Amino acid sequence: QLRVINLSHNKLKMIESNAFKKLLNLNQLKLNNNQLENLDKNLFLDNKELTELDLSFNCIQILGKLIFSSTKSLEILNLGKNNLSALDQDLFVELFFLIRLDLSSNNITFLSPYLFKSLRNLNEFCLNSNPIYEINRLGSLDSIKN
Repeated sequence: QLRVINLSHNKLKMIESNAFKKLLNLNQLKLNNNQLENLDKNLFLDNKELTELDLSFNCIQILGKLIFSSTKSLEILNLGKNNLSALDQDLFVELFFLIRLDLSSNNITFLSPYLFKSLRNLNEFCLNSNPIYEINRLGSLDSIKN
């Protein structure tokens, strides 16, 4: 069974919603360094065993709030160096096992205090190089070690 897919450093602009369908044992998916702008909300629907997802160095502007709802085993999520500006407060709601989250070098200006409420195992959180002008309460980030 296929466990690792590396599609990094290509010129991908879009990925069909069923591209990773039936890859039930997929653990690691690298889609970094492409030209992705939009991701279908069902793209990772069958990838329940996914532990590492790298979407860095793309052109992603918006992530639907349900895009990670099936990836409950995710431990490492890299969304750095995209064009994200707003993050739905329920975007990470199912990611209980997430250890590392990179949101660096985006266009994020505001963080909801509820965005991280489910991330109890988060150890590393990168948010550098964003034009953040307001942070309300990040009390739910008490468990972060780095």
